[in-house]
Amino acid sequence: MAQTVLARSGGFARVRHVVAAIYDKALDHEMLQRHFMNVDMARLIDHQTKMITGIMDGDSAFDDDTLRRAHARLGVTAPEFDEMGRILRETLEDFAFPPHDVDHVCQEFARRRHLVVAT
Repeated sequence: MAQTVLARSGGFARVRHVVAAIYDKALDHEMLQRHFMNVDMARLIDHQTKMITGIMDGDSAFDDDTLRRAHARLGVTAPEFDEMGRILRETLEDFAFPPHDVDHVCQEFARRRHLVVAT
């Protein structure tokens, strides 16, 4: 049986460090930081870790309707989504994930664009 990206990545605890690093960068990013004012970052990091590990494990706990509802009132723009995707890729590479695993996670992230970006 083939290992999942999550198994190859070192598991939930390592992915949590990756997600924390992503949000450290997002909080310092002029375009993105508005989305995280007055947000419980520990809770958000836990939530996003579950989402990313779900993507890596091939069994996401978040269906499309849940993602759409969660982002509906946030007004996420296409450039903001693209920038989060760039930070995601950069951070996975910083943590030395293999290129094919980086591509897998980033493609799954991009596949959800229509659920996150405000129209």
